Amino acid sequence: MDLRKLIVAISALLAVSAVFVSCAVPYSANKQQEAAFDMVVNDENAVSRLPSETEAEDTQAVEKPCTQDTADTEKTETAPPETMLPEIEPSDTTAPAPETDTPSFVPVSPDYADYDPSIFDNALFIGDSRTVGIKNNSKLGNADVFATKGLNIFRVFNETVETGSAGETKLIPLLESKKYDKVYIMLGINEIGYNIDAIKNKYNALMETVLSLQPDATVFMCANLHITHERSSRDSTYNNARLDLINAFMASFADGERVRYLDVNTVFDDSNSALGKEYAADDFHLLSQYYIQWGRWLASMT
Repeated sequence: MDLRKLIVAISALLAVSAVFVSCAVPYSANKQQEAAFDMVVNDENAVSRLPSETEAEDTQAVEKPCTQDTADTEKTETAPPETMLPEIEPSDTTAPAPETDTPSFVPVSPDYADYDPSIFDNALFIGDSRTVGIKNNSKLGNADVFATKGLNIFRVFNETVETGSAGETKLIPLLESKKYDKVYIMLGINEIGYNIDAIKNKYNALMETVLSLQPDATVFMCANLHITHERSSRDSTYNNARLDLINAFMASFADGERVRYLDVNTVFDDSNSALGKEYAADDFHLLSQYYIQWGRWLASMT
């Protein structure tokens, strides 16, 4: 072989080698990447560190703004949790004896200075702790009293109450068990934070039931007693403006014959159209001797 042919052969060999090397490098890199991927997939710890599809969805859900449609909002307002309701206790507190001969209360009118409690013998009272206060501190004869602390218009059909002659019972069986001459209703303070329209709907249901099951009774819608001006002026929920809305709705049932409206606030209001501090055991309830006055007033009005 001459020198020319030898040089050509060597050049061809070098060219082939260069091509081989250029292909081998990316092939080797790809194999390393595949090997690394296989290690991650087969490594349980590595897999557990990767977020699942569910986790990814949860993360997105947390990041989304919390929204609530109108229907949900109305539902919440209609039936708020029981913890929204106040624990208002009936009072048995009596004011200290005065140092003078001045009576502990001044009757608004001598017309109810005293009364015969038998006027309530065939009556039914439906109410909350204020009605319990009347029952405990006044004279209601043989009336049945369906009242307990915290009772409200949303629970009135579900509550079991010790009533008197009918024993422990729910309201509808009580209304079905006997015929009353008079039915007194006073509910509203414990549900004052509820949606007003929801309160009205529940009051409509209560009135329909009472009027249907007691066709011969006179129904007295008793206005909710106001709270003190001090409490009303600083509380956005428990205030006399909201109570007056409920009372006005109760008054709308009155027809002057079968349904009558009684507003005891004419007896206990001060110059601010609020419960007078001199009558109050707390911001919500009367001192015990003024429940006696309330009972006398009811007797004179009914």
